[in-house]
Amino acid sequence: MVADADDVRDLVPRTLFPPLVSALVVIGVSITAALLDVSALGWFILLGAVNLVIVPTLVIQAESRLALGIREDRNRILSVLTRALHAKDDLRTNRVESRVLGLLAGLESDLEAKQKASARNFGLAQLWLQLSTFTTAVILAASSGAPTEIVAVLSLMALGLGEVFASALEAFRQLPGLGTALDCLPDPDGAVDSGADASALSVSEAEATASDIDRSGRDSPDGSAPADELVGVDALEFEKITVGWDDNTVVSGLDLEAERGGWTVLCGDSGTGKTTSLSVLLRFLDPWSGSYRARDRNGTDHDMLTRSPEDLVGRIAWCPQEAHVFRSTVRGNLALAQRSVPGDDEMFSALRAAGLSDWADAGGLDRWVGDHGTEISGGQRQRLAVARTLLTGADVIVLDEPTAHLDDETARALIDDLRGSLRDRTVVMVTHDRRLITDGDEVVDLGTRVPEAEASRV
Repeated sequence: MVADADDVRDLVPRTLFPPLVSALVVIGVSITAALLDVSALGWFILLGAVNLVIVPTLVIQAESRLALGIREDRNRILSVLTRALHAKDDLRTNRVESRVLGLLAGLESDLEAKQKASARNFGLAQLWLQLSTFTTAVILAASSGAPTEIVAVLSLMALGLGEVFASALEAFRQLPGLGTALDCLPDPDGAVDSGADASALSVSEAEATASDIDRSGRDSPDGSAPADELVGVDALEFEKITVGWDDNTVVSGLDLEAERGGWTVLCGDSGTGKTTSLSVLLRFLDPWSGSYRARDRNGTDHDMLTRSPEDLVGRIAWCPQEAHVFRSTVRGNLALAQRSVPGDDEMFSALRAAGLSDWADAGGLDRWVGDHGTEISGGQRQRLAVARTLLTGADVIVLDEPTAHLDDETARALIDDLRGSLRDRTVVMVTHDRRLITDGDEVVDLGTRVPEAEASRV
């Protein structure tokens, strides 16, 4: 959604102003031509009508068929590439990276074909503009009975319109892209009153955020919770989970338990299946065998394998290793945690829990963090992402390599702060750093990386 808003912001001036300016120039040139030689007026009107109406209409029709396809192909490439990079160690260990590269190559080939078709259409239109203006200049020079000086001026005006038409054509070419971007934006009638971009359902496709949905009875007419409704989550359990990609087993017979008030640490070297296990936990991936169950606050067990990732919104919140920090303020980044903008007090509480007490005031919320958090330190950036996750109000918090890229002192301080603030939550932490484990943690160790020679048998 952020990219769509950026596209609209950039495309509006590029598509609306050039055609308007070009039309005014053609009108001015036509009036001048009529004053110099009235017989030339018809040629300039015809030239303007063809190159500002007919040709752009044909270009828009051709581009409309291609613009949506180009956008969809780019989104698919970005989605596949993002997921592949996140699971690169598992893919490499199991020697299936060639399949992903093949998929990317196919998607890029489709995108390239559409881009070439678009460039070809635009090139033909540009060629027509130059030929039409040159031909008009020749006709005026040959047919006008005006003095030589007047004929020269008329011919030069016709040739000069080539650049004017080219500018308008480039704007018309981008109109389908503007329409596609506008269609992707949310309905303004459904936006929150505050005007913030808090209608976003998630920070990114990979980051599981939650909302302030009323969990007491969102699907039941009488307000009571449906029979299969998760009334809070007190515990999660994997039993004999076996899962992999394609025909390659990555994790076999995995047992895992996570309960409210405790920390479950899923550790192991890169390539041992941490990402794959996490994908099952978040319901992004179905296991080949085994069970995945949750116990709610009423003591009722639920089969999590029957639920989709959307069903876990508000129940399980994931703070990914590379959480995106938007080019905005602290407040703007935290506002994305819920459907409606959380209050300042809620934001203050989340910041304190994440160890950012210095920002827990109005001035701190308005602090500019820069593009991707470039105006703040790495530790602050990670803590901000954690605070955003805490604001979801989820019962289960999943921390994916929360200390990655942090020095030892900063990493230890972050984990110590989180252990204090998450005492009433169920916490699952994925890490390769076994030094973060403390007494009382439920530890699931996936071991060391499988040697390359044995990777095909994992």
